[in-house]
Amino acid sequence: MPASSAVSPATAAKPVSAGKPAAAGSTGTAATGATIDAIVGRRLAALGLRAAQRCSDAEFLHRASLDLTGALPPPDKAREFLADPSPSPVKRAKLVEWLFSRPEFADYWAMRWSDTLRIKSEFPSNLWPNAVQAYHGWLRDAFAADRPFDELARELLLTTGSNFRQPPVNFYRALPKRTPEALAAHVALTLLGVRLHPGTPESEGFAGYFTNVRYKQTGEWKEEIVFFGRDWPVFRSGATNAIIPPSLPGEKHAAASTAAAPPAVKYKDPNRPTFAEAAAALTGTNDGATNANAGAGGTTGGTRRRKSATPKTPPFANPKGVLPQQLVADWLTTGNGEKRFAANIANRTWAALFGRGITHPVDDVRAGNPPADPDLLAHLAARFREGNYRLRPLLRAIVLSETYQRSAKAAATGTTGAAAQSAVPPIHGRSGATTTAAALPPLTRDPPPALAPYVGWARRIPRRLEAEVLADALGALTGAYERLWTRVPEPFAFWPDNFHAVQNPDASVTTTLLDTFGRPGRDTAYAYERDLSPSMAQALFLLNSRALDSKLEKRGGTLERLAKRHAADHSALADELWLTLLSRFPTPAEKRRALRHLDTAAGTTAGAATGAASGAASDAAAQSAVPPIHGRSGAAATAGAAAGAAGTAPPPPLEATRDLAWALINTKEFLYIH
Repeated sequence: MPASSAVSPATAAKPVSAGKPAAAGSTGTAATGATIDAIVGRRLAALGLRAAQRCSDAEFLHRASLDLTGALPPPDKAREFLADPSPSPVKRAKLVEWLFSRPEFADYWAMRWSDTLRIKSEFPSNLWPNAVQAYHGWLRDAFAADRPFDELARELLLTTGSNFRQPPVNFYRALPKRTPEALAAHVALTLLGVRLHPGTPESEGFAGYFTNVRYKQTGEWKEEIVFFGRDWPVFRSGATNAIIPPSLPGEKHAAASTAAAPPAVKYKDPNRPTFAEAAAALTGTNDGATNANAGAGGTTGGTRRRKSATPKTPPFANPKGVLPQQLVADWLTTGNGEKRFAANIANRTWAALFGRGITHPVDDVRAGNPPADPDLLAHLAARFREGNYRLRPLLRAIVLSETYQRSAKAAATGTTGAAAQSAVPPIHGRSGATTTAAALPPLTRDPPPALAPYVGWARRIPRRLEAEVLADALGALTGAYERLWTRVPEPFAFWPDNFHAVQNPDASVTTTLLDTFGRPGRDTAYAYERDLSPSMAQALFLLNSRALDSKLEKRGGTLERLAKRHAADHSALADELWLTLLSRFPTPAEKRRALRHLDTAAGTTAGAATGAASGAASDAAAQSAVPPIHGRSGAAATAGAAAGAAGTAPPPPLEATRDLAWALINTKEFLYIH
């Protein structure tokens, strides 16, 4: 097979369902959000949990920007949003659309899915740098264009060719072992959220669909061709050497056969058959009575196959010439697996916004780990399918729901009976009368005793910034982004000084900051590899590391420019720091503390006089100076005071500006999405 060969877009594309509406900008977004609130409200009422109030505009700006783009909003955008006199629901909806249009949106979601797809050049994936760049670029372009997820899944499963020129083929390469069972486990974990354990009937049955995946080298350094063999070998159990007929996860498994392997059948027709023909070819039911949505393992819906007088084709014989990967792709996007595929993507998306999936962990979907609310997961999966499998309509519906917009402050204690089950508050001015809890069907199961999944629906549970997001936030403040370099490929490769960590495609390229704050190594596709838990090493890094000091002290950096620009207006300097780091203006008490510190450092008494004039005794603590960093603040204040006494002009409060930035960086409000 030549290096340029690949499955054509026409072959990989999924037939468009006539009944699916357009996704982007759908008028049903508000109704979808209201239905989310109704389902969640009913569950909270059943558990006796009281929902918190809606968060402020500043909190929503901070939260949505980090959740959707992995970046803090620029100070000018924060100022514009907070000053917008439009009703809160209107300005928030406009903000979401603006965030979708940002290049950071595609960067951030490509980073998240790169964790799942194991995009990494070195061990254990061994994709190598050229393939990493191509694979990540394809993924980022897909999010920038909001391509449907079912199309992406089909390309991952069906594309063949060079790992440099056909990026999706790296899906079959990003594994330490490229055995049929390893490939099957990778497909199930990524696209279904199911963990297949080697040696189990489900794992061995699904492995039967990947026995024809082949690899070969070319003359170019690290280039590899992925292709599908023209025969379909049988899969034998590693324990018993029995032939295992192919079966799809969750479908009926055929009994293993100890007979000799049937002769391999060559593919006769490269053109794609219909799904019914493909299923009939695999099962040997050639009388045309197979359900069009039947998988390889049996019937679906209510249509039964009629018994045929013709003996069934032996396992793995394939007279119709259908690719086994085509069967998997069709089952996943148009067959029995469609709902499970949609639920997996919807669950992963919910977890990205709330920090916890409806089924948790998101990659452990099984009967023994049921979703916290099956109705909510089913609703999100249905809306995702109706939105043509596009991510933005699903994100829009969730982010504009009241459930997402709740404050991190718990609601005051009170009764939760009929009041909690009343109509959901209107969204975008539309009435919630049609989406009340009473209008929904009964709960499908009693809520489990553990309340952990539901507390995050009653109020916002803060979670720490991801390592890459934190690094870029510090870079935006100081102008000193993480310095990325690698020895692979030789000679040394360096990234630009202003390159953002979120944009870095290769998990083999890392820094001390990224490692300290839990960036995943992408050694597996499991979500737990990304660690958001706090540690003493993180506290020490932020409090007294030379790495952070060097960012704050960067010559010609952002902080130095801000200090010079606002040397004569300390109030504007404080506003700029708060808008940059916290996406809001400082409160009066915070402003007094900041001015007192900046003015003292500059050798003036304006800040102290302002604090004394305002001064209630209860506010004395708020007027105290910000704690110095490494003693630099005290030295700067002394020098400034001496200069003022001598009658000379006070220097720009650069050290005090750095102290103030350091103090804000070490606040929970900056370090957590709240």
